[in-house]
Amino acid sequence: MLKVEISEDAKSYILDKGGIITVMVVRGFGCTDNVPEPVVLIGKTGLPESHPNEVLTNGIKIYISKEVVTEPDGIKIT
Repeated sequence: MLKVEISEDAKSYILDKGGIITVMVVRGFGCTDNVPEPVVLIGKTGLPESHPNEVLTNGIKIYISKEVVTEPDGIKIT
């Protein structure tokens, strides 16, 4: 199972907004390149097959997009 660590401030904010988040990758466009960057969105977004990883931690349901590459020890949301 994927480990997800959430700071107390982030946990409080997420729970106040409904307790569901989505972690996904978007392409940032700017002056240089369109670089893929991870983002955290409130709620569940996209099609279910786009978010095969579902984690429940600290009362928060987290949907993680298949494009997200994680460190061996998981991800940290602050």
